[in-house]
Amino acid sequence: MGFVFQLHNLIPTMTARENVEVPLYETVSGGKQRKERAEELLTLVGLARRAEHVPSQLSGGERQRVAIARALGNRPALILADEPTGSLDSKASADIMSLFGTLNEQHGVTIIIVTHEPTVARFAGRLIMLRDGRVVSDGATGDPLLESLRQLKHSALGQALLNGETPAVLADLGLAETALALQAALARL
Repeated sequence: MGFVFQLHNLIPTMTARENVEVPLYETVSGGKQRKERAEELLTLVGLARRAEHVPSQLSGGERQRVAIARALGNRPALILADEPTGSLDSKASADIMSLFGTLNEQHGVTIIIVTHEPTVARFAGRLIMLRDGRVVSDGATGDPLLESLRQLKHSALGQALLNGETPAVLADLGLAETALALQAALARL
């Protein structure tokens, strides 16, 4: 298992390569092998040319890529990522999410991302929504309309429709038939 935190948690006095080597001390015995593995991982995340830079010389997105390389050191089947794009701008966030997609598709790494950001969540193949510690939805992502319907299902309006109620405001707007159709659709979700 590997971990990626919101703030990269890199050691500021060590280079990117050295930061990636730190967790390898437990699994890779020789210094030469650690260096080679760290360089391999930095190449994988697109930072081979920045291997000898310390964190203060790297952008926020590059720092997070180093953190991802570090998380990959022990060849994990699973990476837990807690708000991995929380401190990044939208372009760097999209780059990190694209990297996670590549790691999943090409290297078979399962990545669980905790986020409050809908734009980040859209990158996932599966979305599990929690509210107050309880699962309120669990399903594949991809179709924005389907996702909106799932969100409607868990809203006050959706719950009223599922309970067989037609809120007065819908009846007043002449949407009683629409309410019945939505009720049937939400029941199938």
